[in-house]
Amino acid sequence: MMKRIALPLLITSAVALAACGAEDSTTGGGGGGGSSANAPTPAAMLTNAITATTGQKSAAFQVTASVAGSSDDPQIKPFLEKPIKLDISGKGGANAIDIAGKANVAGQDYQMGIRADDQQSFIQFMNTWYGPDKGIKDTTSSTATDPAELKQALLKLRQYGNDVLKGEVTEGDEVDGQKTWQFDGTLNPDGIVKVAAAEGQPMSADDQAGLRAIAPLVKLRFATGQKDGLLYLLGIDFKLSEAQIKLLNGAAGSSQVPLNSLAVSMTIKLSDYGTPVTIQAPPNPQPTKALGGALLGAMFSMTG
Repeated sequence: MMKRIALPLLITSAVALAACGAEDSTTGGGGGGGSSANAPTPAAMLTNAITATTGQKSAAFQVTASVAGSSDDPQIKPFLEKPIKLDISGKGGANAIDIAGKANVAGQDYQMGIRADDQQSFIQFMNTWYGPDKGIKDTTSSTATDPAELKQALLKLRQYGNDVLKGEVTEGDEVDGQKTWQFDGTLNPDGIVKVAAAEGQPMSADDQAGLRAIAPLVKLRFATGQKDGLLYLLGIDFKLSEAQIKLLNGAAGSSQVPLNSLAVSMTIKLSDYGTPVTIQAPPNPQPTKALGGALLGAMFSMTG
């Protein structure tokens, strides 16, 4: 069943691809009316947002996330004894990034940061900066998004977005002086079954039963500019109980999930598109090769 669910989750991955800076000239949106008189459909919002956002050179962002759960697996259990929390913010573009934040793991805060441009990069862990190392052009040239893959994602999104999503589109918060549309909803199991069949991957009765139990638990939200079409908000929340995880593990062809419960919440906010990003080298950084030892020590402290 996890293989079947991967298709609707293309929506989220396609939005993530936009952040990689790929360029695409595809335009257009989904069909049908929105939740209010002038609102676009979810598919139209996302396809237009991806196209508009990939044309931007930079943006500010804030990412907040939390993961809570439990497991009997000895390799996973220590990390879930307390909720994992992430809070990072910064600004990024094609030629420079400046990120700062913290992760809370096993009750311990870990400060982190990245400053990089074309010439050099620095990494912060706890109160220490490490570097300089290679610049962005040297480290990211092999990870750029393939325009053909992005175009294919857009085509799938336009074709199936309104089938696999179920919810409302209403006016969202104002960001950077821009009014937004916001979608709040969940996955539509009937639509997913339909799409799976159309893609030549029909779902068994057991898979469909599992999907109908899990899909309503996935809460999605995203907001785009009413005029500029840019993406300003992307969020996902879901909770799985022990019974629901057993249902997933019992589905034919599913990989076993070594968890007793799981709750995930993530919100990404974007703003301040198009302004230049510059960095300052931190004072007295340590050699980059020393970072490995610091990370290894932190890993030992997490696991006891």
